[in-house]
Amino acid sequence: MLTEVLVALAILALGLTALFRAMSPGVDAAALADRQRVATIAAQSLLAELGQSRPVADGISEGEFSSGQHWRLVIEKLPRAIEGQPHPLDGHRVTLSVTWRQDRQTRSLDFRTLLVAPGNE
Repeated sequence: MLTEVLVALAILALGLTALFRAMSPGVDAAALADRQRVATIAAQSLLAELGQSRPVADGISEGEFSSGQHWRLVIEKLPRAIEGQPHPLDGHRVTLSVTWRQDRQTRSLDFRTLLVAPGNE
């Protein structure tokens, strides 16, 4: 009788091991999706600040969100001439990169947008 219980426990242990291994990729994918969601919300917030509480200044700035994710913001002025004619709008190309460490890997998301404002003609 004791032998049968031990065999049953061994079979149960093997079955649970297989079940946990099958569930592991799903748990990892859910964790990655959550970190990407957090990065996206933080990036949207930072980009919304441009031209409001954060000045639009050409160059590179870096920082860290409260979630521990690192960000790098690159703002570049767009050329004002189109086919040799002055353009009535000023524009900036904005690239925001968010990086973080997860599962011993560096993960990242990049966000790109254009900011356009009336020119000084």
